[in-house]
Amino acid sequence: MHEAFTLTTPALLFSAVSLILLAYTNRFIA
Repeated sequence: MHEAFTLTTPALLFSAVSLILLAYTNRFIA
């Protein structure tokens, strides 16, 4: 359980950060 958690958390954080960066860049360009 802990192994899956430690593997899933960084993936969720990375996806959230990438989405935020995408939204920020889109708003900055537009």
